[in-house]
Amino acid sequence: MDLKEQFHLQQFAKGDKKSFVYLHERYQSKVYYYCLKFVGNREVAEEITSDVFVKLWQKREELRDDITVSGLLFKITRDYALSYLRQVARNADLKKAFIESYFNALNNPVEEQIYLKEGMAIAKRAIDTLPPKCRQVFRLRYLDGLSLSQIAEELHISTNTVQNHLQKGTRIVRGYLQEHSDLVFSILLIQMW
Repeated sequence: MDLKEQFHLQQFAKGDKKSFVYLHERYQSKVYYYCLKFVGNREVAEEITSDVFVKLWQKREELRDDITVSGLLFKITRDYALSYLRQVARNADLKKAFIESYFNALNNPVEEQIYLKEGMAIAKRAIDTLPPKCRQVFRLRYLDGLSLSQIAEELHISTNTVQNHLQKGTRIVRGYLQEHSDLVFSILLIQMW
């Protein structure tokens, strides 16, 4: 951190609005693009960026000398972005709008198809990593659309065993997706299961 930023940070902690403007101008675009990587939507990224700087203002008196402004801003941004993505995942209407805006942001039908195809290939590889019985239950439930009782009947196992296989499979698939695809697409696929 340079001396000018250190000075403004000290003044900001005391409530100096000019120092806040300095920090906002210095970090606003970095926060915005960092957020955009998470949410994939310009309007949402702009809104979250504004919220991040409001939160920074609210926490100004809590700032310590051992914390960098950029580190704090990126932590707040990540927390807000993940909170937004969790909210999207829980709300069907938001999820649909998010998926549409995410693919619209690609602005290219060919790119969209390639991206979707790559994502589905990653999902298939994730399912292929499951143990055989778990994979069979997972496919019957999510690809064939069978109910728990139908799967139990077909495989001659209890519904509790079906649920255990599904929980294990979901955990493994989520982990695989988080490691092998970008955050936004992982969240979209994870929410399908």
